[in-house]
Amino acid sequence: MARLIGPMTLVVRGALTVRPLGALIRTALREADGEQAISNLRTMSEVLVRSRAQRRLLLTIMTGLAVAALPNDMASFAGIAAVLAAGTTLASYRPAKRAAAMDPTAALRE
Repeated sequence: MARLIGPMTLVVRGALTVRPLGALIRTALREADGEQAISNLRTMSEVLVRSRAQRRLLLTIMTGLAVAALPNDMASFAGIAAVLAAGTTLASYRPAKRAAAMDPTAALRE
């Protein structure tokens, strides 16, 4: 049996609304693997709204920091650079950790 690292995402396109389509998906997944946990069922619109909200928050924070900085204020620019570096490091840590935990030969075979 294959070992998965982390959560798995399943994207389904259908003409039904979320509730009946979700019931069909749950039934199909239980038939395939009764031990598989199913959670976080959302429409693509909800996924996009959440993604945009997170980006908008980050942009608002960064814009506020940039506007607050005076043109010749090196401390503010250094602070903004540090916040950007920390954000980039945090955003890349989880995918890098997941990739490092995988066996390269198993990933290539799949």
